[in-house]
Amino acid sequence: MNEAPPSTRWLVLGNVVAMNFLVTGMAWTYVVVIVTPILDDLGLGLRDWATLWSALSLGALLGALPAGALGDRFGVRGVVAFGALAMAAALALRALGGGFATVLAAMLLYGFTLSVVSANLPKALGEWFPPAQLGLANGVALGGNGGGQGIAMFVAPLALAHVGGWRGLTVGLAGAVTALALIWAVTVRGLAPAEAGGMLTIVLASYVAGSLILPGLSDRIGLRRMVYAPGILLAGFMVFAASAVVGPPLVAVMVVWGLAAGAIALIFAVPLELPNVGPALAGSAIGATLLAGFLGGFLSPLLGLALAERNPLYAFLFWAGCYAASAGLFWLLPETGRARRAWSA
Repeated sequence: MNEAPPSTRWLVLGNVVAMNFLVTGMAWTYVVVIVTPILDDLGLGLRDWATLWSALSLGALLGALPAGALGDRFGVRGVVAFGALAMAAALALRALGGGFATVLAAMLLYGFTLSVVSANLPKALGEWFPPAQLGLANGVALGGNGGGQGIAMFVAPLALAHVGGWRGLTVGLAGAVTALALIWAVTVRGLAPAEAGGMLTIVLASYVAGSLILPGLSDRIGLRRMVYAPGILLAGFMVFAASAVVGPPLVAVMVVWGLAAGAIALIFAVPLELPNVGPALAGSAIGATLLAGFLGGFLSPLLGLALAERNPLYAFLFWAGCYAASAGLFWLLPETGRARRAWSA
């Protein structure tokens, strides 16, 4: 693949930078600057933290050799997506951990998945870049890692009060990593290699924008269902549309898909507003929501790619149907937005 045109190589590089920025950058480093709140919440001491932090390196050590072998055997697309999904599961387990043993298991799993992703990103670059450009490509990719770490260390302490503490922050990262893993799996799997990296970058950038726009719109109009359901239905339709268009229309589809998927953030706002849940029980409610989400994240690639072996269109229909089902289930919940509470009063 080293004969790919330069524009394609840089799009692939952007794809890898996104993984480095979020998955091996922010999600790895953020805990370093919020150790005290974590230890206080769990009732642990510095010696416990030393063990937990060492467990991350132990997991990475155990995963280093198998990770490379997996990439060589099954290819970097599927292995990186699987590693990122497993990393999101490790983050969720960390967020839900009620004691030392659970968080220790989460740290070990996170370390292992860190190796799975990290070992295969340079391999992805090696498949696209000629030897004369590999040094620069890997340098730029690692720059994404450094940027993610730097932003995490600056933002994490400031965000705690706004996202429900360290657990809420960890849940948010788990959701972002899940989204990135699924975008990687769907776009890279469903497109020609020459287009995949650029499409991933477009969807991810649009998703970031959508995560700011749609939840903010929901706050402004005071309604949750009226924003989430149409947004997720539109995202599902764009998943299906991605199977039918190429060229500039496909770019437009990717942009709309990413923007519409930003409504996902509302899933984490509703439990806080439900009368019988509220902040007191929101952790349990969000935990159950994450359980369902990660179960779907586990089954979706397995079922979708099995369908793709028969006909790629079946896979896109299945994934679009998953979005539609999510919108339908959300619509069954009572409206919790400010406008609805005002009407009830």
